[in-house]
Order: sequence, then C-alpha cells, then structure tokens
Amino acid sequence: MPGSSKRILLVSPSISDHLTDKIEKGLKSGKNVSEVLVAGVSRKELPVSENRTLLGSVVSASYFSRLALYPKMFFKIRNMMKNCDAVFSWSVDTAFISFLAAKSLRGKKFIYGYSDVHPVATRKRGIFPKIVRFIEKTIAKNSDMVVFTSPLFRTEYFGKMLGLDVKKYAVIENKIHRGYADFILKNYIPKPVPSGDFVFGYFGVLIYMDAFSFIKQAAKSGIKTLVRGLIGREGKEAELVSGVPNLLYGGKYKNPDDIPSMFSQIDISWMIHSFAPETNFEWQMTNRFYEALMMGVPVVVQKGTAHEDFVLRHDIGISIDIYSPEKSIEKLKKITVQDLERWRDNLKNLDKSHYLLGDGEYADMLDKVW
Repeated sequence: MPGSSKRILLVSPSISDHLTDKIEKGLKSGKNVSEVLVAGVSRKELPVSENRTLLGSVVSASYFSRLALYPKMFFKIRNMMKNCDAVFSWSVDTAFISFLAAKSLRGKKFIYGYSDVHPVATRKRGIFPKIVRFIEKTIAKNSDMVVFTSPLFRTEYFGKMLGLDVKKYAVIENKIHRGYADFILKNYIPKPVPSGDFVFGYFGVLIYMDAFSFIKQAAKSGIKTLVRGLIGREGKEAELVSGVPNLLYGGKYKNPDDIPSMFSQIDISWMIHSFAPETNFEWQMTNRFYEALMMGVPVVVQKGTAHEDFVLRHDIGISIDIYSPEKSIEKLKKITVQDLERWRDNLKNLDKSHYLLGDGEYADMLDKVW
C-alpha cells in the first residue's frame, strides 16, 4: 500500500562494484523505503561488506562456469524475498533468477535495471543470442518497472529489435550521485592547461579491443595516453602496453576514491569503444562520460554514438571514427590550446543536472512501482 514501509532486496551481478553502491544509495532515497538489503555475486577477489549477502563467486567471462550456482542463488534470493516487498536486479542471468524468485512469491514486485545490452544479444544468428533476447523480453514484459540508463535501450533495442513497447519504465542515467560528487570535487585539483603535448586518459574497461587498438596506434603517432582499469583479460595489461611509446598503464582504480587523482593527470578523456551499428556501444551513456563532464575535462567521442550529439551541441570535445584511424589521429593532432580552453569554459557553464543524479529520481520511480 502507498505510504506503508517497504523493504527492497537489491541483487547485484557484481556485489562489490561502484554501480551497486550507487543504486543502493538511490533506492534508500525512496520516501517509504525502510531498508535496502544487498545480495549478489562476487566476480573478483574483492572484499564483501559484512552487511551484504554473498550468493557465490564466478568468473566474469564464463557463463557456463556460473550455471552450477543458479539453483543455489534462486533459493537464497527467494528466501530473502519473503521478508521484502520488491527486488531490483540487472544483468541477464542475475536478473532472470531474481525475476523468477519474485514471481514465485505472491505480491512481490520486480524492478528490472537495464544498463547494458550484451554484444551477444544483438547478433542476428545463433541460438544463444535468441535465448538471451527471449529472456530479456520476457523479463521486461512482466516487470513492474524497467529502469533504463539510456532511453535508446528502450526505443532501439527493446522497441525496434525485440518488438516490445515497454510501458512501465523510468530513465535514470548513469549520472553521479551527489554524495560521491562532493567527495570527488573536494579532492580534485584540475591539471593546468599545457602549452602542448596533451595527455589523454582512458578510465574503465577495454575488453573489446577495437578502441584499444586505436589508442595504441595513436600513441605510436605521438598521442600520450594514461590508461586505468581493465584491458583485455585481467592480468594481461602490462603485457599489452609493453613497448608502446606514449602509452602508460596506471593499474586498476577504485571509484570514487581514485577519481580525483586520475583526472588531475589528464587534459582530455577518451569516450571511444568498440563500435557497431545497432549495439550497446551505439546506445549506452557511460559512467565515465558523466565523470568527465563533472571534472570539466573535454572528451573524445566515437562518431554515431549517443554521446556524440551532446558533445558537439555543447562544444565540449571532439568526435572521431576509430575505424578511420589515420584521419582521426590527424584530427586529434590539430587540437590547439585554444580548443582546450574553449571546451573547458563550456564545461564550466554546463548545468549540473547534465551529470548529477537528481535527488528524487529513484524516489519518483519507486512511487510508480507501488
């Protein structure tokens, strides 16, 4: 009933990551939410907080290695759901198990967080892509709410590709929670504008190697880049950057703790990734995009992506095509100090609502669920 106290179970596919922390904070802002319980899967050797329930440990890249966990996860989630009013979950397998657990109990709400279209899901051929699309369509069609991080996931993937018009939805982008923003900006000292030799930065995951190959080629052409995060298979980072001039790997990082020091070392942030039409990479709005906006750091975006229109409209960076490397590298080399200063000034004048999560976004979404 509206107005009564609600308990929400948050089931994460990666229990120790920053996204889980951010969603937990958002759900706690609900007007009638008395408690948010967090359970999830550990994908890395990271400590799990005492107040979180570990459902199991898995290898990120191997779906088949996780199959044995599913029955155990289902019953754990179902037991926790008995004392909760709703469950919020995302990622194909974790969300599906949570969805089944919620639907097996009378009166329980299911909220589907949708932040990523797996590359498998957009492949035209093969039985596995069809299974993934069927599962995602089934969950979205029968959810009490679908929370999209990009409006294009609803219109392009579910609408055009899956033929489903999702009616019960909210768009809550991957923007920065104000609590994290206060911490980050308090500890941030922007890098002074250099007279030349700009430093580019890539912060995040580079598992799909098209973007990394372009960055390597750019580095060999004199464009200096600092990479922090994951490149390819975990543990292979040093090997991948070895011997490449102007390419520095600074190791993994913790969000938000390391964000201030990372951005204080760069002038421009890469927002490029592996790209193909009608895929996640065309539609997504990434965490690091909003981080760069908040830090006042200009960006390099991929042609044809959801980022491009925003960047060109507000004149806060440059658009390239990593599949035309020679032309793109030449374009990047023509960036001037005046360009950088203009982009920085435009970023300073950007309204904070473009990168900060609104105080009532999760609360408003939860009101619609009940």
